[in-house]
Amino acid sequence: MELAESLSEWTDYDIAMFEFGRSLGIFPEGTTFGGIRGMFFMETPLSTAIGEAMDALVKIGVLAYREAEYRWVGPVDFSAVRRATSGDE
Repeated sequence: MELAESLSEWTDYDIAMFEFGRSLGIFPEGTTFGGIRGMFFMETPLSTAIGEAMDALVKIGVLAYREAEYRWVGPVDFSAVRRATSGDE
């Protein structure tokens, strides 16, 4: 399943982080959310990296964030990327 499809609706952050990691191939085939759910409630190098990557996608408009939920917005807005990299937010 593509990330755009799995995050097409507002999704709790822990499930969204799992889907993001799964879309990148971070988790071995067959890994279930229930099997690693606790990892997203602790600050670990993996949960931090996934969270920071998702926050970067929010910053450029690919994902939306509200009160511990993420949602897919769509393709990259290149003007937002330019603003984010130039510091002119």
